[in-house]
Amino acid sequence: MLGPVVIVATHSLLAMMGFPPVARLAVNGLLVAGLAGFYARAAARAPQT
Repeated sequence: MLGPVVIVATHSLLAMMGFPPVARLAVNGLLVAGLAGFYARAAARAPQT
């Protein structure tokens, strides 16, 4: 899955831009919540076999 790659890349990018760890964790939390919602909606739409 691409989700963890996006999270790690964003975390590294924010670190290079000089954001404090708390801000990076907050952004990662939002990303995780968004990705979890996306996957949940995708799973709900997929036909159950």
